[in-house]
Amino acid sequence: MDSNIGFTNYNEIQVENKSKCRKITKHKFIFLSLFLFMIMVILIIILVYKNNQYNDKISELSKTENNIKVLNLKISKITSLKQEAESNFTSLVNELSKIETEKDNIKKEYINLENAIDKLNYTKNDLLAKKEYITNQINYRKKSLNEDELKNEIQDMQNLLQKIKQRFEDLSINNSNILKNMDNFESFTDTEVLNKCYDSEVYGLHVNRFHENCDGYPLLILIKTKNGEKIGAFTSKSNDGIKNIVDEKSIIINFDKNKYFINNSNEKCYVYCDIDQFPRFGNDLIIYRDGHCESNFPNCYNNGQNKKGDFIEQDIFDIDIMEIYRVKIKINQF
Repeated sequence: MDSNIGFTNYNEIQVENKSKCRKITKHKFIFLSLFLFMIMVILIIILVYKNNQYNDKISELSKTENNIKVLNLKISKITSLKQEAESNFTSLVNELSKIETEKDNIKKEYINLENAIDKLNYTKNDLLAKKEYITNQINYRKKSLNEDELKNEIQDMQNLLQKIKQRFEDLSINNSNILKNMDNFESFTDTEVLNKCYDSEVYGLHVNRFHENCDGYPLLILIKTKNGEKIGAFTSKSNDGIKNIVDEKSIIINFDKNKYFINNSNEKCYVYCDIDQFPRFGNDLIIYRDGHCESNFPNCYNNGQNKKGDFIEQDIFDIDIMEIYRVKIKINQF
């Protein structure tokens, strides 16, 4: 190969190389243009995407603002409702207080009415029992007596009935021939004296009349002695059957001296019951069926400081009048 190149050949080579360089530069430019175009497209896509996101965020923010406005309206309504509810609650509390006051008044009226009904029922039952007793006695006597005896017996029964009506016209303590006021007794024992169930001036000293009329109730016994002393006894338990009653609330009383002697819970202080006897309060007050009485006071109804004569002056005495009353023990119902 000829390595010697002439001037003319050298120029041809130069021209040829220039053409090749131009071709390479043009391709680079096209490639660069495409590359830039693609970057621009990508940027445009990114901008569009970001713009969409931005619009979405703006939309969400707008929705959030609307929701906040709605919430604020709801909060305002809730606040208003709360204030209204508080006002209504205060009114309800006041109404409830009035209702409670009215309820208490109704309870008091109910208790008073119930007490009045109890008294009326006791009175009614007592009179009905006495009427039935006299009627049964009359019917019984009709079978065993001749006509003349029957007339006399009927007349006696009618007289007795008239006497009972007069004596029991007012069955309360106010009609007592021994005492006229039992406020101290009722306050001390927390009781209410209801009605008379036995009167020695009507029935005589008959134990069976006492048990027929008075069994099954707490009792107050009033005694006026032949010497004029006024004493009594109280048992909170019903007197029936044959048994010893443990009654820690039982007491004996001297009304003249206004003294009460309480049960000291000693076993000797039992209230003794017997269908053939009047009640016996330990050995401090023993009432025999013939009107004879005995007292060994102070035996067990005392506080350790009493002496003979505080309850009754004589150990042995006789009854002038004996009245027995049914008693109601007060109980808190409400």
